[in-house]
Amino acid sequence: MSRCAARRDAPHSDVVSLLATGEIDGAELTDAEVVLNCYSLILGGDETTRLTMSGGVLALLRHPEQCCALREGSVPLETPNQLSQMLCVPPAGFEPATKSLEVTPA
Repeated sequence: MSRCAARRDAPHSDVVSLLATGEIDGAELTDAEVVLNCYSLILGGDETTRLTMSGGVLALLRHPEQCCALREGSVPLETPNQLSQMLCVPPAGFEPATKSLEVTPA
């Protein structure tokens, strides 16, 4: 029995079980579709974490006074605002658009 089949027979409260028991237009996902979706979630989580951390480090390098405040402990990392601000920093290498661009089909 495949792991997907095992989750269909005895689902847990996790995303794998949700995918294994889910349906699209009345048809359940195949084992390959479940595995592919799990793989996409893993890659997406890795990329999001990596880019968020690199963007946060870049922001601290651009604002050394904030970096010093964190190092000295005058602003604790546990402060909810610190974490939410770090998540708002664009990833390193990504810059905001400076002008509008209209995209038309070829």
